[in-house]
Amino acid sequence: MNRHDFLAQVDDARQRHPVWFELPSDQAPDDEVLAETERRLGSRLPDDFRWFLPKYGGGDFAFATLYSADSESGLDLVGNQSEGTPGVVGFGDDGTGNVFVFPVDDGACRDRVLVGPSSRPAGSHAESSRPRAGAASGSGLSSSSSAS
Repeated sequence: MNRHDFLAQVDDARQRHPVWFELPSDQAPDDEVLAETERRLGSRLPDDFRWFLPKYGGGDFAFATLYSADSESGLDLVGNQSEGTPGVVGFGDDGTGNVFVFPVDDGACRDRVLVGPSSRPAGSHAESSRPRAGAASGSGLSSSSSAS
């Protein structure tokens, strides 16, 4: 799916199911905040996720929680990384115990999504005022194509 098709699907879903989009989201990052987040992660995010974050921020997005570049949030990308899981960057979860991660090669996240069980209880995130999330556990991951 290309970005144009993605935007069309989001607009359609927003019209048909507005309640999915009523939850607050973290502030969308500017280029400087995004660059700082990547520095803190030690990995460059995939181009499609770099496009998504400034447009939507992080937070509850329909039936998934996507981590943000907001270092003060419990949904902070860096704060939601699990220790002992080299080679992946967690970027979201489904709230039921599964986490979404990008595999990392040579300091850059690949444009590919892996899904697997979280090492945290379902619905828990890094410390903050925001509830929910999990971090990558590194085992039991399955592959899925990301949107282009």
